[in-house]
Amino acid sequence: MTRRNGIEFSLIAKILRWLTLKGGYTYLDATIRDGTFKGKDIPNVPRHKAVVELISPVGKGITFILNGIYIGERPFVSDFLNEFTYQKSYLILNSRMMYQWKSISVFLDINNLTDRRYSEYGVVGGYPVEKAFYPSPRINFFAGLRLNYK
Repeated sequence: MTRRNGIEFSLIAKILRWLTLKGGYTYLDATIRDGTFKGKDIPNVPRHKAVVELISPVGKGITFILNGIYIGERPFVSDFLNEFTYQKSYLILNSRMMYQWKSISVFLDINNLTDRRYSEYGVVGGYPVEKAFYPSPRINFFAGLRLNYK
């Protein structure tokens, strides 16, 4: 049995005629309630998570989006005893440029703008048991085309 107590809030605010701010924050106390691991934090669940996004239509169907994602410290996957130091928190910045024309949109994402080295996922395992990290992508690009049928 587990319990997740927390609070979450979000906001959307039109800061200027050409700039919208979206944001959200989550505080989550996720613990195991019974058995061998009673009172321990649930692996890979951060207590703190925040997202901030700036959206700006720059004209003629073009929109620019900049977002930041913060993930707090959390126990490694499979560390039910919480014996290891927690995975480090990280903050990454991403951007999107999008062009919309009728039912067609084209976009280019640039993720991890600061080229930060971080690990979104870490696990304990092996013999002897040790921490293992799965590195997240450094700066990367993603482009696409979307058709919206009505």
